[in-house]
Amino acid sequence: MSANLSRAELLEMALSSEAEKSAHGTNGHSGNTGMETSIVPAQSEPARRADGPQGVSEMHTFLEHRSRQWSAMLRLQEQQRLQLQALEAERDAEYKRLEAAVDAVQKALRGVRATTDMTRDTRNAGEAEKAIELNRTALDQLETVAANLNTNFLAWRAAWQQHAQSLDASKRIRADMEARMMARA
Repeated sequence: MSANLSRAELLEMALSSEAEKSAHGTNGHSGNTGMETSIVPAQSEPARRADGPQGVSEMHTFLEHRSRQWSAMLRLQEQQRLQLQALEAERDAEYKRLEAAVDAVQKALRGVRATTDMTRDTRNAGEAEKAIELNRTALDQLETVAANLNTNFLAWRAAWQQHAQSLDASKRIRADMEARMMARA
């Protein structure tokens, strides 16, 4: 998996992006918390004139730099896509566990009701305790599944937001490249 970016590379990209933003006096998206970062490779922009690349050498350097940015962005988006797919598969499995847990809780409740029925003449305290313990165990299982679903949702939402941010960054890279190429023409 040498084509994938390591966590250190992703962190470096995010930190260099933050440094560029603070150097230019911008905070990314207006109205947001400021914690969002634009995911762009941590390579310095090649020197160029204000009106875009002029010579063949400058054009080559510019295109090579943008090509590296695109490659890094594509690898990042592929990693994020795989992460989202894994989280969605986990979510589907947890929903199946949720169905089983709800069924177990309902079955345990029926057992508790049957053993604690006030209209019954014969009541066994041991039987009632056993039914109550089964109900508690089923409720604990339901609580665990609900907590797992909540955690999965939070992880999925964060992964989706990162994916959306990288898509926005790739659109900005493309728009910047197209604008520079049009300025050249």
